[in-house]
Amino acid sequence: MRKGLVFSMFTVGVFMASAQQPSAAPSFLTGQNGKPAAGTANQKYSPEVLDTEKYPFAAAQKMLGNNSEYTVPSVSRAAAGRRTSAPIGQRAALVHPVMLQRDVALSPAAQTALSQGQQAIAEPVQTTTGKDGRILFTYGLGLPTIVCAPLRVCTMELEPGEKIMGEPEIGDSTRWEIAPASSGTGENLTPIIVIKPHAVGLDTNLVVTTNKRTYYVRLVSKATEYIARTAFTYKDDEDRRWKQYLAEQQQQTERAQAKMVVVPLAGDALDHLNFRYTVTGGSESIRPVRVCDDGVKTYITMPDAALHRELPALIIEAVNVKGEKGQEIVNYRVKDNIYIVDRLFDRAALLLGVGKKADKVELRRDTSVSGGK
Repeated sequence: MRKGLVFSMFTVGVFMASAQQPSAAPSFLTGQNGKPAAGTANQKYSPEVLDTEKYPFAAAQKMLGNNSEYTVPSVSRAAAGRRTSAPIGQRAALVHPVMLQRDVALSPAAQTALSQGQQAIAEPVQTTTGKDGRILFTYGLGLPTIVCAPLRVCTMELEPGEKIMGEPEIGDSTRWEIAPASSGTGENLTPIIVIKPHAVGLDTNLVVTTNKRTYYVRLVSKATEYIARTAFTYKDDEDRRWKQYLAEQQQQTERAQAKMVVVPLAGDALDHLNFRYTVTGGSESIRPVRVCDDGVKTYITMPDAALHRELPALIIEAVNVKGEKGQEIVNYRVKDNIYIVDRLFDRAALLLGVGKKADKVELRRDTSVSGGK
């Protein structure tokens, strides 16, 4: 009994004595003959401090390259002693970001260009609201900003008939999603860019190139606020439409004035006007609405539609001294829709085309009435 009790008490004493001794250093921290290496005496080893999976500095160095200048913030022992349950593939994210120390000096010309570019971007943007709820930016004035929100869809509409040339470029393609869409058909087909952010507080830019212009916009994401539909107004198109409208108006004025032009008549021609002409054959587009002469010249008035069509040629039928009939081309001029022939004729024809398919109108002067020419 007493021997067993003495042995147990000896065993407990030996165990407690060994527990008070410092832990043995690992083999890679000991020198020859198992003695501690320099600088390792009386140090307790924590395997987490040297856990290369948790602190992959070698991988970070490979990503930066051998020529990059960088600094890695030191990690405190308290932080190093804490464990994490993150998977091995995600432990690299726990490393503090590497801060690059290198910067590029700008020349005076580059600095001036940078200042001018920043000033252009900071220019106030003019916006209006369309009847359908769209926010309209004035293209070319300032930097348009489109505000979006997660779980919401924003759209950016371009000009109808415009065509997108290639895939748009976005600064943050990871946390932003853009997709093509369209509305309408034919010439009224409207290209649409669908924009969706995946997080809050994002700020990037978007470039869209088309067959007419290049769009450069800023994209910002908010928690709940967003602009559902955006589009553009185009000042250059408005100027072009005004110029086209004024030109058409001027043409209409000139046409109206041309109809009011009075063809000058020779001498006392008003007392000798002869309207006794017979018009036969031909289509309505080349058939004269009136033929008359003043005893010296002949006036053939064509319909208004002839102003926008090809005019027919005038040929006069003549009889030579032998009594043989033939055709001759006579000198004449056309003022607006009036043929002015510098002579009289008994028979003439207006021809459009050649051969049997030619469109022909015959003109005959009536000389049977007393006083006729």
